Amino acid sequence: MRAHLAILGLTAVLGLCAETRSLEARQERTCDTIYEAFQAGTVMTGVDYSDWIDWQCLRWFPSGIDATHPAAIRTCDTIYASFVAGNTPSAQDQSDWAAWGCTTWFPSGLGASGKPRTCDSIYASFSAGNPPTAQDQSDWAAWGCSTWFPSGISTTTRSCDTIYADYRQGNAPTAQDMQDWLLWSCATWFKNYPVTPSTPPSPATGDVPPSPAAPQGAKHTPRPQRTPTPPPPTIPAPPPSSPPSSSPPPPLASNAVPPPSPAPVPSTPPSSPTPPPASPPAPPLSSPAPVPSSSCSNPAVSVTEIDVGTNVDTNEDDPTLTPITISPISTGSRVAFRSPTTGNVHVVTLKADGTVDPSAPTVQVPIHDFADLKADETGFVILGTRNANGGGTLNCGNPNNLCGTPPNPAIPCHDMYLIRYDGTTESWATKLTSSSADLPPYSTSRTGPQVYMIWWYAHHGRIAFDGTNWAAYFGAAISVSEGGCINIHQGDRMQVVSPSGALLSGHDSFDWGCSHSGYERIVWDDRSGHFVMICKTDNNNRIMYPDSYTTILPVDLSYSNLGDIVKDGNTNAKDGYWTITSNIRNGQPANSDGFADVHLLHFNKAQGGHDQDIVLASSSNSRAPHLASYSTSKLLAVWETSSVTGDFDFWASGRTTYIQVLDAVSGAAVSSPTAVGNGIVGNRYQVWTSFPDGSVAYASKGSSGSTIKIFKVAACA
Repeated sequence: MRAHLAILGLTAVLGLCAETRSLEARQERTCDTIYEAFQAGTVMTGVDYSDWIDWQCLRWFPSGIDATHPAAIRTCDTIYASFVAGNTPSAQDQSDWAAWGCTTWFPSGLGASGKPRTCDSIYASFSAGNPPTAQDQSDWAAWGCSTWFPSGISTTTRSCDTIYADYRQGNAPTAQDMQDWLLWSCATWFKNYPVTPSTPPSPATGDVPPSPAAPQGAKHTPRPQRTPTPPPPTIPAPPPSSPPSSSPPPPLASNAVPPPSPAPVPSTPPSSPTPPPASPPAPPLSSPAPVPSSSCSNPAVSVTEIDVGTNVDTNEDDPTLTPITISPISTGSRVAFRSPTTGNVHVVTLKADGTVDPSAPTVQVPIHDFADLKADETGFVILGTRNANGGGTLNCGNPNNLCGTPPNPAIPCHDMYLIRYDGTTESWATKLTSSSADLPPYSTSRTGPQVYMIWWYAHHGRIAFDGTNWAAYFGAAISVSEGGCINIHQGDRMQVVSPSGALLSGHDSFDWGCSHSGYERIVWDDRSGHFVMICKTDNNNRIMYPDSYTTILPVDLSYSNLGDIVKDGNTNAKDGYWTITSNIRNGQPANSDGFADVHLLHFNKAQGGHDQDIVLASSSNSRAPHLASYSTSKLLAVWETSSVTGDFDFWASGRTTYIQVLDAVSGAAVSSPTAVGNGIVGNRYQVWTSFPDGSVAYASKGSSGSTIKIFKVAACA
């Protein structure tokens, strides 16, 4: 196994945990095991080819796993090399060049690019009588162009079925067919097709089932997830006054394979003048509904959709997570999101009715990405990454210090920061990891000291506040010298920062906790005066405390999504918490993409493990659970269901969100589970936020590129 390849979320290379903690060896599926099977004469499957591409195994095994394996990965480098060789860039080249931010590495560009490729340009070409290309069809679906042009550009959609039908007619699969077949996991429905030449089965009838997304942070496989490519700018049309009648379908994969690593966003403002704050956003697209009085047995909900004046970048991707986060203040709330237009994180202030406050300027925070936000009356703190200061290759130092072959293309290195803003001014930025110019992320030599940093995965975490100090619990990487070279492992870390920005010792902080880690969750308990944390880990496959390594619940990693921690309603106790998780349903295949149930767990640190396990949902595939403190001594449980197995694909059709009110002392049901529509887009990593008035809010992707929906569950009595 290549020592420098850290594994997504919970499934990193088996490695060192600090304070002599270590993981037990276990068999894992990797590039190495696929290649070893190929060398042993095993016939490669569609899954083998798909994982081979997803994990970029050609970096280490350039000879591939078959003469039929897809061509080398398409990247900024390959496009630029073709251009330098004298080839005229194609429309696809221009589109990918813009989408991937290739000018970051090749500022001279590709020459004149002509008109930008957008929904408008595709529709104009179609209206002029030009037949839509496969690229047109793919981009049309991926960018949601039917929002503005509902008549569409064709009655035919490129899918697994159409590729298979073309093959059955005797047409040889093209390179594009092969790439899309693997990317969309078409072998799920058509087992034999191109990768194993044989007589194909009959094509499926009816609707094309949505392609299953690879579970993120839940598989025993090092699967880097692709970040969906955002559409180029299009001429905005007036957005609909109400959300679409149904969620958009899963985007069809573009002709282009995204580059191996996302384009880094500058951690400091560019040399050109910093763009001024966005002009006051437009009024809400839908008038905020007055929040009615709410019964706990039938909680009232409302949705307000706002235009924030710039495109919103959000996904459900574990390694490169870009959430939308809402945090309360006395006059309303603040919402944070990343803008792909500016490359910064924007913080917008909302009034109590959920509409944008025009008197409060939008704040742009120059960070690569962010994980969480905690707001107050004068500003906010935000948890996010900035470029490391290690120099060398992409701020990492010397890649030759690493075990095995250095990453190719190179992977950038970052540090995690807790950053304080008062008004529109950055007051301090405290580094929570340990790399520096003197101690680069890849250490000082092959036998150098260990370093904590942020690598390509697990850019996520949570902030908690004890009334004075802020605690940040987040995913991290550690560089450790093992066997005369630097090995990199994934885990988590908790650090506490004072009001002045000083890094504090004690306060339940630690350098290294769960290893490997996913779903870092934290709460401040004013009853005990302690921060309490839990994680999901592949260390014996469980939910556990990162500071004591005590098991709360064994789980199947392929089925478990973990929600937040909430104090229980026992005000006389010094300990006692609720959390919510999905887990394998009885009868489902272990370590696979199956159907999960949602469990409400009660636990306390004095006892160690859980003392209550209440199944809240056991129909269809129940996942993406969340838990929030609600009203007086109540809990709000949230989860989603789908008929599709495995972890849900972002913005996939068929995801249905449910809410249920529970008693915070006993966990007993106060209301029945209620399905909520309103066009909100679920996200298993994103927080549902409790407000001081007892309500709960969630910030969702809106119906257009620059809008956000604020979903509010009113406090109940």
